[in-house]
Amino acid sequence: MAAFAPPSGGLVSLLGGPAGAAAPTSRRPGSTRRLTRVSPAGCVGRGAVALGGFRQRLRLWQVGPAGAPPSMATETLGSSNGDDGDDGGGGQDSGGGNSLPAMYEAWFAPSGAAPVEGGELAARARRAITRALDAGVTRLEVCFPCVPNVEELAYGTALNQAFGYQVADTLGMRDDGRSYRLVKTYLQSFANVYWVCALAPALLRKGGDGGGLGDGGGSGGIVHALTTDSVGKDRAAAAAAAAGVRVSSLRARASLAVGPADAVVVVDPRATDTWRTAAAVVPPGDATPLVALNASFTETYGLGGPLPEVFEPAFYLKRVSKGWILREYPGPWEVWLETPPTAASPSGGVEMLSATAAKPRLGDVSKALRGVSLNRFGIFNDRWAPGFGGRL
Repeated sequence: MAAFAPPSGGLVSLLGGPAGAAAPTSRRPGSTRRLTRVSPAGCVGRGAVALGGFRQRLRLWQVGPAGAPPSMATETLGSSNGDDGDDGGGGQDSGGGNSLPAMYEAWFAPSGAAPVEGGELAARARRAITRALDAGVTRLEVCFPCVPNVEELAYGTALNQAFGYQVADTLGMRDDGRSYRLVKTYLQSFANVYWVCALAPALLRKGGDGGGLGDGGGSGGIVHALTTDSVGKDRAAAAAAAAGVRVSSLRARASLAVGPADAVVVVDPRATDTWRTAAAVVPPGDATPLVALNASFTETYGLGGPLPEVFEPAFYLKRVSKGWILREYPGPWEVWLETPPTAASPSGGVEMLSATAAKPRLGDVSKALRGVSLNRFGIFNDRWAPGFGGRL
């Protein structure tokens, strides 16, 4: 198959910028530094290291004139201790960090951190929520895969099992066999309770960026987590309460007593009628933060929930065909292409293809990603099939 021919001006033109402009970067698992480097013809960097690694392999696509195939240069960066202040992308003020959360280390709390604080994914979601609340936007949608391999939730993967341990530990359900079996059986339900606990500091305004439990300056309020399923969560109640979260059912909303310093999270709203019910929990004009969290599906079959005029997507991460789409308030909607594994990057990589202020159509995003993937990699970018780009 013919090599992919980028437009004149290099790959940066494909990403929406002129040759010689600053290029987006992407971080691979375990890294805490980012590198931006642009040649006159355009050059985009992407890195990859193993989980817990201290050295980052960076592969650079050197793009020549139109019609010329890209060449690759490889560079090794020194150890990264986070001394550059980058704790997971996503700028504090503007949203977005030209990086995708590390697949799939972002779901896990780093060594030495309290599990309920989460990792990069939780930190970036908290910062996006904080930015939205600071801007006076109080009705938010937050949506991302509640477990690392959400497509395999029913079958189980090693990553999902490891994340289940973190959920069970955080909710005080690991040591008791019966409690852990509940987490294992209903991982989605308990994972979402975990995420409410991880996001609670931002909703309760604890700390400058909403990160970390027990920070000073908080409101002292409660996050009311209203679940929409029938899974009993009594065994998680004590640990959730310690994080400032009170778990109850959306069906019991009539008895809900929301204080002036409280916040409300409706977990996995799904059906449009449930979204409408969720929107009515907090009266219009009330400044109480109201979040629709991790809807596992919507009846619109598009990006975002069915009430875009009510709920602003504050943090949105969704896998689409051959890639991902990411939005961090108030930043743009970013489309990321997954790339197949190489000798230097055995887990594959990601490249940002576009960033738009307006929310794109899901069908358009999927079609564009499939087209670029086919043009560049042919049939060798299948994340499932061994020998054809498989890496899961």
